[in-house]
Amino acid sequence: SLSSVHCNFLSGVFSGFIYLNVSFPFDFLKILMQSKIGQKDVTYWGEIKSIYHREGLYGFTRGYSG
Repeated sequence: SLSSVHCNFLSGVFSGFIYLNVSFPFDFLKILMQSKIGQKDVTYWGEIKSIYHREGLYGFTRGYSG
Protein backbone atom coordinates (compact mmCIF):
# COMPACT_ATOMS: atom_id res chain seq x y z
CA SER A 1 0.00 0.00 0.00
CA LEU A 2 1.25 3.49 -0.85
CA SER A 3 1.52 6.14 1.84
CA SER A 4 -0.24 9.48 1.39
CA VAL A 5 3.11 11.14 0.62
CA HIS A 6 3.75 8.70 -2.22
CA CYS A 7 0.20 9.15 -3.54
CA ASN A 8 0.61 12.94 -3.51
CA PHE A 9 3.96 12.66 -5.27
CA LEU A 10 2.61 10.37 -7.98
CA SER A 11 -0.46 12.54 -8.54
CA GLY A 12 1.80 15.59 -8.95
CA VAL A 13 4.02 13.78 -11.43
CA PHE A 14 0.99 12.60 -13.41
CA SER A 15 -0.65 16.04 -13.50
CA GLY A 16 2.61 17.68 -14.59
CA PHE A 17 3.03 15.14 -17.38
CA ILE A 18 -0.53 15.73 -18.60
CA TYR A 19 -0.14 19.52 -18.50
CA LEU A 20 3.16 19.42 -20.36
CA ASN A 21 1.89 17.22 -23.16
CA VAL A 22 -1.72 18.37 -23.49
CA SER A 23 -2.18 21.93 -22.22
CA PHE A 24 1.26 23.42 -22.86
CA PRO A 25 1.06 23.42 -26.69
CA PHE A 26 -2.24 25.33 -26.53
CA ASP A 27 -0.81 27.86 -24.06
CA PHE A 28 2.23 28.24 -26.33
CA LEU A 29 -0.02 28.99 -29.32
CA LYS A 30 -2.12 31.41 -27.27
CA ILE A 31 0.98 33.40 -26.26
CA LEU A 32 2.25 33.51 -29.85
CA MET A 33 -1.10 34.79 -31.04
CA GLN A 34 -1.26 37.41 -28.27
CA SER A 35 2.10 38.74 -29.43
CA LYS A 36 0.56 39.35 -32.87
CA ILE A 37 -2.40 41.45 -31.74
CA GLY A 38 -3.27 43.94 -34.44
CA GLN A 39 -2.09 41.78 -37.31
CA LYS A 40 -4.72 40.55 -39.75
CA ASP A 41 -5.84 36.94 -40.13
CA VAL A 42 -4.11 35.44 -37.08
CA THR A 43 -5.64 32.02 -36.41
CA TYR A 44 -4.66 28.94 -34.43
CA TRP A 45 -4.49 26.88 -37.61
CA GLY A 46 -2.35 29.51 -39.32
CA GLU A 47 0.07 29.56 -36.39
CA ILE A 48 0.27 25.76 -36.31
CA LYS A 49 1.10 25.67 -40.03
CA SER A 50 3.63 28.47 -39.63
CA ILE A 51 5.47 26.74 -36.77
CA TYR A 52 5.49 23.42 -38.61
CA HIS A 53 6.75 25.06 -41.81
CA ARG A 54 9.59 26.92 -40.02
CA GLU A 55 10.72 24.33 -37.47
CA GLY A 56 8.94 21.03 -38.08
CA LEU A 57 7.58 19.07 -35.14
CA TYR A 58 10.46 20.29 -32.98
CA GLY A 59 8.92 23.77 -33.02
CA PHE A 60 6.05 22.55 -30.84
CA THR A 61 8.44 21.41 -28.10
CA ARG A 62 10.11 24.81 -27.73
CA GLY A 63 9.97 25.79 -24.07
CA TYR A 64 9.82 22.23 -22.67
CA SER A 65 13.33 22.30 -21.20
CA GLY A 66 14.38 24.70 -18.49
